[in-house]
Amino acid sequence: MSTATIAFVRSVNGAGARWYREAVANPEVTLHASGQAIRARAEAAADPDAIRRTNDALSGKYAGRGGIRPMLKPDVFDTTLRLVPS
Repeated sequence: MSTATIAFVRSVNGAGARWYREAVANPEVTLHASGQAIRARAEAAADPDAIRRTNDALSGKYAGRGGIRPMLKPDVFDTTLRLVPS
């Protein structure tokens, strides 16, 4: 596992979400942000430290927004993915 992480992502819709299924089946992904294409590899990140870090980051970024609650439910924690540069 690489030590550099671009981001952590999580499927609010669980393992059945199309983007999640596709990322697991073909982990070489491309992120599009600010006009740039960033190649990454999606890796499972359901370990307790990754879950805690992701929850903390989501809670901080989206504090006070009601839509964040589904992302913090334990039944979607196992869909957390670590995106590392490829």
